[in-house]
Amino acid sequence: MINAIVNKVAMERYRDFLSATDEVMLALIECDQHIKRLDRKKSQGSWVACTAQELRSFQKKAMDQISELRKVAKNHEAELISREWRL
Repeated sequence: MINAIVNKVAMERYRDFLSATDEVMLALIECDQHIKRLDRKKSQGSWVACTAQELRSFQKKAMDQISELRKVAKNHEAELISREWRL
């Protein structure tokens, strides 16, 4: 009985993890709209803003890392399924 509860919790946590990575990926995709609207006027005072190209580079790097994290999670999912979600 306890194992079933623990296994259910493990499945829910994994589902929550995948959902969170999806949300982060969607947020990064939405950044495109903001990057396109980036105003290249000089910043006031001593503030320095990143260029659109730099922001796209940061965005791509973050998206690549999230994708890699999801691949690792999928490999771990296969292992968890084979063990019936026992930790």
